[in-house]
Amino acid sequence: GKDECLVPVDFQAAGLLRDDDTFKHLVAPLQEGALLTCVLDCCHSGTILDLPYVFKADEEGLDAVESGQVNNLMPNADFDLGKMLQCIKDHPALAAGGAAITGLAYFTGGRQRASLVGMEVAKVLSAEDKKAACLGAAQSLFGQFFGR
Repeated sequence: GKDECLVPVDFQAAGLLRDDDTFKHLVAPLQEGALLTCVLDCCHSGTILDLPYVFKADEEGLDAVESGQVNNLMPNADFDLGKMLQCIKDHPALAAGGAAITGLAYFTGGRQRASLVGMEVAKVLSAEDKKAACLGAAQSLFGQFFGR
């Protein structure tokens, strides 16, 4: 897919903010059930965050928000599942191990534990330093599961 970017005021010195980075640092770390509100002054806010869905702020969409009926968001035609698949292709053993561990967590601890494990696996897969990310994930999960 195409890359989108935000142009911050200091872009000449610090560079552009790519959609891959906004997703990696802002969206991917969110825990299940967390609420993130982003106000972006751009015409393609669904793609700048690399979300798999979009919200259209037209009359119908705003009425649905007001009535609490926003249940189904429209699929984002520009969503790039390939980024996720590339990560799996680049690290197949880690991805397979993460899937197995997440499945085991689901069957032994339920959806909530599986979600926690899945989020940590996603962080490890997207991290530059896999070893440090694995250690951090293990420490985080140990603390969450055993209260330490």
